Amino acid sequence: MTDNSVLFLKLLKAAFCSDEALRALSSDSAFRQNVDWDGLLGQISENAMEAIAFDGLQRLNGCDGFHSGLDLEENEDVRYEWMGLNITTEQDFEHYGKVVSDLAGYLASNGAGRILVLKGYGLALNYPYPSHRTVGDIDIYSLDGKSAEIDRLLSRFSGFEKCPSRARHSHATFHEISIENHYCFSDAVNNPRRDKALEQVLVEEALNHSRKIVIDGVEFYVPSANFNAIFLIWHMACHFRLENVSLRQLTDWMNFLKKESSNVDWHLVTEVWSKNYKTEFASMVNGVLIDYFGMDPALVPSLPRNHGNETKFIDFVMEAPPLKIRGIEAVLKYWRRRWNFRITQNESWFRLLMRAVKRHLISKS
Repeated sequence: MTDNSVLFLKLLKAAFCSDEALRALSSDSAFRQNVDWDGLLGQISENAMEAIAFDGLQRLNGCDGFHSGLDLEENEDVRYEWMGLNITTEQDFEHYGKVVSDLAGYLASNGAGRILVLKGYGLALNYPYPSHRTVGDIDIYSLDGKSAEIDRLLSRFSGFEKCPSRARHSHATFHEISIENHYCFSDAVNNPRRDKALEQVLVEEALNHSRKIVIDGVEFYVPSANFNAIFLIWHMACHFRLENVSLRQLTDWMNFLKKESSNVDWHLVTEVWSKNYKTEFASMVNGVLIDYFGMDPALVPSLPRNHGNETKFIDFVMEAPPLKIRGIEAVLKYWRRRWNFRITQNESWFRLLMRAVKRHLISKS
């Protein structure tokens, strides 16, 4: 791991850890090195963590006796660029919340019923400063079985794409933000034998336990604690298997646990993890958050840990985002990542590769 990566992780830890852990962190020798500011801020920006890393730096600067090479007073260009990025992040979040509200109002007023907003907005509410979490797409699910009606309404806007019949969602652009209208939560549409039971659990949680949010008088829903405890690990594992886990996904999971761990039925969740071969992956993620981000171990169930896998995992996460590749390079990628497949599900990398090829051919037909 590079010096910038080590420093970046410690800034994220400073943003979220306890005051006691922060005092211990403030004496870390990593903060006394000469800083490659262009490289550090570039890596932070690539991971869309500008405001959160800045929060960490601000907390460190508030510690008595903290002296470091991270003195932005002597680096005005970096300081102004970083502050500008933070302002943009906050403005984007404000716009994002308004678009979520406008979308929910538009769909409800046109007979498409209630929507569940996955990931983004609801997870941001768990952060110390919600507007410091960068936003992306808006992922929605119909709580009234009206996904086809939602597609019809979204087709009035630019960029609408009705995905192949075996895909999980459609795409559209609404008020300059990409919308994904999900037909299901898991991959049950492509792998019913493997994911049917998982899908049933998630649907039951969504329909019966989702939480209402109101913005400007418009209602929409965000997932329950049990839903997120199951879905976030499953979704993260899917990314790890085929792409990579982002630092934002890790901090989403940690801040969710800080806010909602006491509301999770851990017996139910760990049973679902076990049946879907996610226990080892969940343990690895939790171990990394405990050791590298200062998360309280009491927030998660005690699971067997493999420290070697955790080190390998965080090194993998800190790699540059992978390029989209095809042909023999794609096959080699699957081979090199066979460890990722073993950790996340009980299927061989070759079988997954063949299914990916089949899905690609279907999408082109």
